[in-house]
Amino acid sequence: MTLAGVTSDGQLAPRTLVVDIGGGSTELVVVDGARVESAVSTEAGSVRLTERFLVSDPPLGEELAACEAYVRALLPRLAVDGAIGVAGTVATAAKIERGGALSVHGDRLTRETIAALLDRLAALPLAERERVHGLASARAPVIVAGLLVLNEVLGYYGVPELTVSERDLLDGAALAAAELPAPDDTGVPPGAYTCC
Repeated sequence: MTLAGVTSDGQLAPRTLVVDIGGGSTELVVVDGARVESAVSTEAGSVRLTERFLVSDPPLGEELAACEAYVRALLPRLAVDGAIGVAGTVATAAKIERGGALSVHGDRLTRETIAALLDRLAALPLAERERVHGLASARAPVIVAGLLVLNEVLGYYGVPELTVSERDLLDGAALAAAELPAPDDTGVPPGAYTCC
């Protein structure tokens, strides 16, 4: 579904890595056009990592280092030539860089930009992160871990930059729903699951 959302405005180049950082996991999908070459789910979610490693406010250097080592050890060997990022961490990084821009679809973020943003936000206590322009206060507690994952992914695969996509899982789900056959006279689309 995420891939369907990402590719809804065009096919991806061969060996493009789609990075989806969630709260509990990070999904890594290598695609060629709309075809999946490999798909891996890791336990490198921003909430999970924050709770396990980044317990100080702001996080201590040794906490960040332990978290980086853990993430790096989870990453599989993949052959990639470029990257596209979806979901909250990536969009938030772009919005901070663009001064709170409402739309960042198609923006590019370099690894240097991500590393600098990670350093900046990791040095701030939560109360100050919550006031950063472009960073929603609800995301402030986990943004450091999310950026850490993104930085490690780009570094590990030698990708100098990624493209931001605001088209993701929800767009894919909407497209799938739009392709359902018309409901019959019971009001239920053919093939739809029902219960009770």
